[in-house]
Amino acid sequence: MIDNRQSTIDNRREEKGQALHVRSGQAAILAIVFLAVIVILIGSLYSRLGNFLFSGQSTIEKEQVLHLAEAGIDKAIWELNRTGGGYTGETDTSFGAGTFTTEVTTIDSSTKKIESTAYIPNSTNQKRRKKITVRARLSSTNVSFLYGVQVGAGGLTMANNTTITGNVYSNGSIRGANNDSVITGDVFVAVGTGSNPDQENLNQTSGLNIGDLSSRTDAAQSFKVSSANIITKIALYIRKENNPSNATIRIVEDDGTGKPKTSGLTSGTLDASSVTGSFGWVEVTFSSNPALDPEKTYWLVIDIGVTNSSRYFIWGQSDDANYPNGTGKYTSDWSSGSALWSDTNMDFNFKAWIGNNINILDGMSVGGNAHANTISNSTITRDAFFQTIINSTAANYFPGSTDPPPEALPISDGQINDWKTTANDGGVHNGDYTTCISSIGPLRITGDLNLTNSCVLTLTGTIYVEGSIILGNNVIIQLDPGYGADSGVLVTDGVVNIPNGVQVNGSGQPTSFLLLLTTSGSFSPAAITINNIAGGTGLIYASNGLIDVFNNNGFKEITGFALNLHNNSGVTYDFGLANSSFTSGPGGGWQVQEKTWQILPF
Repeated sequence: MIDNRQSTIDNRREEKGQALHVRSGQAAILAIVFLAVIVILIGSLYSRLGNFLFSGQSTIEKEQVLHLAEAGIDKAIWELNRTGGGYTGETDTSFGAGTFTTEVTTIDSSTKKIESTAYIPNSTNQKRRKKITVRARLSSTNVSFLYGVQVGAGGLTMANNTTITGNVYSNGSIRGANNDSVITGDVFVAVGTGSNPDQENLNQTSGLNIGDLSSRTDAAQSFKVSSANIITKIALYIRKENNPSNATIRIVEDDGTGKPKTSGLTSGTLDASSVTGSFGWVEVTFSSNPALDPEKTYWLVIDIGVTNSSRYFIWGQSDDANYPNGTGKYTSDWSSGSALWSDTNMDFNFKAWIGNNINILDGMSVGGNAHANTISNSTITRDAFFQTIINSTAANYFPGSTDPPPEALPISDGQINDWKTTANDGGVHNGDYTTCISSIGPLRITGDLNLTNSCVLTLTGTIYVEGSIILGNNVIIQLDPGYGADSGVLVTDGVVNIPNGVQVNGSGQPTSFLLLLTTSGSFSPAAITINNIAGGTGLIYASNGLIDVFNNNGFKEITGFALNLHNNSGVTYDFGLANSSFTSGPGGGWQVQEKTWQILPF
């Protein structure tokens, strides 16, 4: 009995042992399987991590090689400006994680092609590579000289035996010498305007983007005039971002609820080429000159039309208290009755001129048509448009004609300021410049520019003279041949004296001209005095003062606030001036040309 019990116990112990052995084996197998899974997962994660790290490194290298190629372009632009356009490229320049090679080829006098190829780590071991090509062009300003002579409110006086070959537009009266003064083309004498703005807000503390968002497509400034009179012109203190299209400027009545009506009284064009990247005053004239009532509120509206987030205008503005007669607003569409106008709580910077002075055309022989309020003692070969005519003849008469509106001078303050900045960026000469050096530019001279007799000076970039320009006899000032078909600028804030035999010339190509410009408002002495037998392919411009021209001169175009042509002097217009391109010259001003950036596949 006892033996049976012991046997049973032993059997049970054996069975337990076997079960424990089985369970131990199963646990071992499970542990092996679990370990295998862990190993597989770790391997997978490691593989994924490796792939991720490889992919990340690849992405980094792709970015690096692109930035390297861009660095090559930037270096090429810098070298072109440093060397005056003489840079042709470089090979295997080390930078960062790799190298770049650039090649510069000349397309024409003001355009170059730049090709930049980048490698990681280098050109002989090309793990990554990228190529970019662009075109670089000398920075330029387009100015349209549409008339042989254009004159501001100071008017034009012509003495005996003087001739202007071309058309003339004057914002002041034109007076000749008993038909011995000849204008071969058409003549426009505009309605007279006051010398000072009737309304203005000059203080600028900030600016508002106009045309960058659909909610800011248009903007407006309200104002009131001091007396009943016609509006003749306005000016905006404005700059631009990149290259927006022209905008329309409108004069609009208030609708009685503190916003502009949806139709305008008159309009004009804000020429985007006259607006620069820096704030400056830009004048706008109108297609007609409506009379304004001092009891009414009017709005000056800038109508952009189409918005673009990268191309727009910035209109200067200041605290609302600066101009008590109005306020600034903006909207999505000025002509929509349902458009919401938003207050800027500021006043935009503007000037508005009013006036109705009578300007006359007197003592002239005109080869084309004549437009003036009053025509007297003149011979008009073709048609005469007038309110009053006295002792004059014409092929056809059109009494009761509306006076021509004033015409803004073709160069804005902003453009002049940009040229000054370009010159300053090229370097500064402190004090007077009296040495007859062969070539200079770009350069700012803080004193006078004084060139002795027979000096020949070649400009390789824009020159800005803070003082006066004093020239000896037979001096030649010319543009470097590197300007090619483009024109260049010599600008001063002082008076200019051009004596006998001075030549002001372009680069030698037919469409290249040298613009000699002064901002001086001087009348005595004249802002620019031109003496006998001076000429060349030069353009003469005095934005605020008098130009006095004496015997035997033959410049291509003259523009000034006021102009006197003395005996035997003249101007012969060059039709190539209708769209002149002024660059900063071969001494500087290279920029990447828009829409030419290409990333090329390998």
